[in-house]
Amino acid sequence: MKQLRHTLRFRGAKLQRFSTHALCTQFGVTPRGSVSSLLRSAGPFVASRDAYRFTNSDHGGWAITKNDAQILRERYQGLIEVVMPVGIAAVRHSLEALRFPGIGGLPAVAIALVIDEITEALRNELLDKMVSAVPGRYGRCGGMAFSAYDFFLIGWPVDVFSMQPASGELRQYIWTRLMDSIELNGVQFLEWIMILHILPVISRLASVSLAAVAAGSIVGPGGAVIAALLAGKKDILSLGGPSALRDRTKEHLLEVAKRLKDAACWPVGLVYGDSSNPVDQHQVLAIGYQDLGDGRTQLNIWDNNDGPMCRNLLVDTTGTELSVTSSKGKILNVKGLICEGYRVAIPPNSLRFPNRGNLTTEWNLNVCV
Repeated sequence: MKQLRHTLRFRGAKLQRFSTHALCTQFGVTPRGSVSSLLRSAGPFVASRDAYRFTNSDHGGWAITKNDAQILRERYQGLIEVVMPVGIAAVRHSLEALRFPGIGGLPAVAIALVIDEITEALRNELLDKMVSAVPGRYGRCGGMAFSAYDFFLIGWPVDVFSMQPASGELRQYIWTRLMDSIELNGVQFLEWIMILHILPVISRLASVSLAAVAAGSIVGPGGAVIAALLAGKKDILSLGGPSALRDRTKEHLLEVAKRLKDAACWPVGLVYGDSSNPVDQHQVLAIGYQDLGDGRTQLNIWDNNDGPMCRNLLVDTTGTELSVTSSKGKILNVKGLICEGYRVAIPPNSLRFPNRGNLTTEWNLNVCV
């Protein structure tokens, strides 16, 4: 009954209107009426009770090995050909939308020449990020976020795991779930990195290339006119950058809110402004959501860098770029927030331990630090 009260408090329900049947129906609990399944579906995920005791810090036997690094690098490199068309399409769309006084749009041949010019540069920029991608600063964050949610959903305690696993099935399971997180979300991360860090570079290159193409390849006086209009302009396309990720984050925050209506928590990705290395980005669990109604959102998270504690993030989308402030006023260099894809998996039965029942901390919106 105590855990049910936690669930009611988390969901904002009132005790006098409490109905296990109604909640089970709302959350699609199977078998119908199972309180245990309801607690796992409705939440809350209490970090002090449900999160790993150890952190994601990369040291000792937990460190990413050379073999691990090669696997990660190859996994991300395999995504380049998937992401490249997105960047090329963005450049092409912007070129097709350009209009010049008395001339109109660009001829198809000019657009094709610019696209040819920037394609290899885009590939090289993406490859450069992959070469320096490992070890990165966040190690197994996706595996920790995914696997912790797995354990929570199946009802297996994790408080027995007090130290980073230097070997064994838990280490392997976290690694497997890291690979799963990349399979489901790697394209999204790489695309957002491209938008934030690479597209502004490609946008400037396309502008220079367009000026050269206009002067040398567009027949008639139109070419000279376009070249003159572009003279001295470093970036006529203005593609990518922080504002583009702010706009996408608005959509993803709505998706996080939708997910948390039907789930206790959900994996969220953080894209940073100070690194274009895909392994330097981060994955956490969103465990609470509050729309403040003015373009700001309070997001409660479990960050696997923190150990068994939760943290508040104030996400502000009202400025020219995203602003994220963590608890105690620390401003984070986060430029994009991704509502991730997630599929549940079942840990090996050898990782199932009895619930010791000694972690009784209740969920409270204000206890995150």
